[in-house]
Amino acid sequence: MSKVLEIWHKTPPITQVYVGSSLMITLLSFALNGNKWPELLHFDWPAVLTGQIWRLYSAFLFFGQLDMFYPLTMQFVWQHMSQLEKLNYNKPEDFLVMVLFGAGSLIGIYSLMGISMKFLGHNLATFLVYIWSRVFEGSDINFMDIVTLKSEMLPWFFCIQTFVLEREIPFADLIGIVVGHLYYYLSSKGSLQSPALFRRWFESDYMRNKYARFKNDFE
Repeated sequence: MSKVLEIWHKTPPITQVYVGSSLMITLLSFALNGNKWPELLHFDWPAVLTGQIWRLYSAFLFFGQLDMFYPLTMQFVWQHMSQLEKLNYNKPEDFLVMVLFGAGSLIGIYSLMGISMKFLGHNLATFLVYIWSRVFEGSDINFMDIVTLKSEMLPWFFCIQTFVLEREIPFADLIGIVVGHLYYYLSSKGSLQSPALFRRWFESDYMRNKYARFKNDFE
């Protein structure tokens, strides 16, 4: 337990909130709702437009029911998301913009295509993994001690995995990759700017202290 708490303490704030929310709701769903994700947390435009705005967030928290694979999935999400946030320790507002861009773009694309989007966690994870793969482009990744991949191949590896194991075209993975590439392109062109409200929040003493502990990892 002390090791878990130590790891949690070293997790940056936005990743803590996101991963912590998913863990809490998944555990509560297991204990109180027969291991079923509550309908109240699905994405649903009519419900959102009538005031249930929490669905804009909760739809991104589902990564499957609590089973033997859930901890592995969450470890994967935590690892890539926290690394990206730590890299932005000096400008965490840029990381928040990245996450919001990904989430908003996914909702927009699914809405325009008329595709059901009750659960969007997998899509957002693919978006983050694509950006991570570009940031660490050229690095070797040992995947489960079975195969070694270059980091930029990781999102495509998961597309192939979905196709082979689930016998379906990996639309969720592909859409996440498309949104990730769009963000990476716009970011490289300097087209995405953090709102002043975000900058003021992260410049507060409280938030600066939260991110200061990651400074030595990069300087």
